[in-house]
Amino acid sequence: MADYIDKCAKLFCNQKEHKDRVIGRYNSSELSSIIDYHLSPAEWFNPRPKDLRGANNISWGMNTEEMLNKWLLAGDRKYTAQVKDVYKVNDEIEIVCVSDFDFGDHILECKCPECPIEEIAGIKNSNIYQLEIQSRLFKKPIYVVYMGRKDHKIFEYKQSDEVLKKIKNGLKEFHKKILDYHKTS
Repeated sequence: MADYIDKCAKLFCNQKEHKDRVIGRYNSSELSSIIDYHLSPAEWFNPRPKDLRGANNISWGMNTEEMLNKWLLAGDRKYTAQVKDVYKVNDEIEIVCVSDFDFGDHILECKCPECPIEEIAGIKNSNIYQLEIQSRLFKKPIYVVYMGRKDHKIFEYKQSDEVLKKIKNGLKEFHKKILDYHKTS
């Protein structure tokens, strides 16, 4: 039965239809993979299927964000979930960004790390680029909540010109690799 559940988890997380990639249009949630982990053009065009660990992480994140939404609905503050906008780097490159919860005067981004919450002392490096783009795009304070199984922590993101420069330079470099790869494939 455990094998069957594992199989179903992977099937569920890999069934989402993959939209064709648009050269020059990148997702803010992928910036860390593109800039720090050196995602290859081949991997960007053809993402590998999620393994069981990936499926569990996706499921945990989806369920936790849904529960946070229910908690917030119980409160008296109005917000909009899943607000989408696009940040233009230049005429060829744009970054698609979706905020989790927009309260009008600030954004709340939900993250569900694998590590215990007590190990988190500040904003994780893997989230900085996404938060930077949100802060530039939505022009309001950005908070990230790290949700654990037993507790949570919230941190405010502070805009950084240095981080924005790293994003722009990293994306321009990646975009060039994408164009070169696309010519040869």
